[in-house]
Amino acid sequence: MSNINVFISAGTTSTESQETFITAIENRLKSENLVPNTVGRNKFSADSPLKTVIELMNECSGTIIVALERTYFPHGVERRGGVKEKTLNDIKYATSWNQIEAALAYSKEQPILVIIEEGLKSEGLLEKGYDWYVMSVKPEVSVLTTNEFNGVLSSWKKKVEDYNAKKSLNHLDKNGDNKASLTNAELPKTKEIETVGKTIWDLLGNLFTKKPTIVVSTLVGVAIILLILIFTGLLKFDIIDGKVSMAFNPTGQNIISQTSENSSDQLVSFCLAKGTELKKKYVLKSIVQTYDAELIGKAKDTLVIKERIIYDILALQDIAKAENIFKEGYSSNVAFKVERWFGNEREKLLHMGNESTFYVHFECKKGESITMMTGADFYYTFPLKDNRFSPFRDYMLASNEDLWIYPNEEDVIGKLTMIWSSHDIKLQQISGAAFHTLTTGKTNVNDDKDAFYNLDENSVSKNNSVSATWKNILPDEQFALKIKWLPLTEKRGR
Repeated sequence: MSNINVFISAGTTSTESQETFITAIENRLKSENLVPNTVGRNKFSADSPLKTVIELMNECSGTIIVALERTYFPHGVERRGGVKEKTLNDIKYATSWNQIEAALAYSKEQPILVIIEEGLKSEGLLEKGYDWYVMSVKPEVSVLTTNEFNGVLSSWKKKVEDYNAKKSLNHLDKNGDNKASLTNAELPKTKEIETVGKTIWDLLGNLFTKKPTIVVSTLVGVAIILLILIFTGLLKFDIIDGKVSMAFNPTGQNIISQTSENSSDQLVSFCLAKGTELKKKYVLKSIVQTYDAELIGKAKDTLVIKERIIYDILALQDIAKAENIFKEGYSSNVAFKVERWFGNEREKLLHMGNESTFYVHFECKKGESITMMTGADFYYTFPLKDNRFSPFRDYMLASNEDLWIYPNEEDVIGKLTMIWSSHDIKLQQISGAAFHTLTTGKTNVNDDKDAFYNLDENSVSKNNSVSATWKNILPDEQFALKIKWLPLTEKRGR
């Protein structure tokens, strides 16, 4: 069995015991034919760390987050100066890179496994309750031979193998024998299919040497055979750059409308079909949009919301570094300050202020993927004003409500996920909080649904979140997540 690259998120070790534990994990993975890759440990680059992480993760088919103690505080205060001030003792934090790399892996839909040191402050993507297993352990080598670890590793490895198989199928092998298009690699033809194809073309070549009745009968027969082959998927068509191509497909899979148990494949197929149809230079396989809300200041009278967006982009044509094709914007008519957060690609500013707009310049060859991050920090006077106007459906918002919008004007998107979370604000669960508006002709059609809530008050970190996911998105569709929270002095009912 060939080796599979996997990404290991692990900060620089501080102690000999941490180094021993990380080395033991690496050795265990190697024994499973998995090749561990970690930036700053066995992979180095002259580029920025974030860019290096993204490029390395693109080569991997799974991610393990190893969260070990980086920072220790014997004593501290949580919510200092507030009504909920709390004394803390023996607080341990992991490196922030664990959070960043977990978010990147999630945006790529990679199988994720989290191994977190016991006693570490678990928050954000290191908490339980997401789409991956979180294993809290003592960082000792003996942990790696337990029944729990063996079972978890076996389950995660199976997902990695499945992910790698799908990734290999869709990978553009420019130097191999099986040339790949922007859809799927062309599979080898079987002898039976080649025989059917040869027979059809021989019939067509000899059509006009026969009598008229034979010609008509043959044409009808060939037409029937072609229809059967197309219907069953044995004959497939593709349209790339305005040119029609045809090939025999022994597996019976249609290039564009192929069905698969793997939702990632279905999303990529949707993006390729619609992106080609709409003549797009790129499509967005996935978007993960996160919002982290925090109350700051002595009186907790300032609300800061940090928005980060991770784009997984697939180029349908070559994209040059200087092209102005990806325009980004962050705006607010309520925040008293909006600060742009610089991502991992060069940005060309167009307008600065509470309505910040800019181009993001990136280089990508046809068929290649690239991950890109942008973001902004929004500052509000808290509590928010009552009866605030939102341009989305002309909503009027109360002081304990907010609305975050993703207005998709021109992109083809496989999947969009919005996540709003906070340690300081207690969310109130409401129905129909995930808004979706699409335009049919000149009419706006609303297709709303319930959002997903994580409101576990038993969590050590007291973090809570609300999220929603949409799939198969076309231009001129709008999405929004409505947030509602309890007064700061009120506890959530059970």
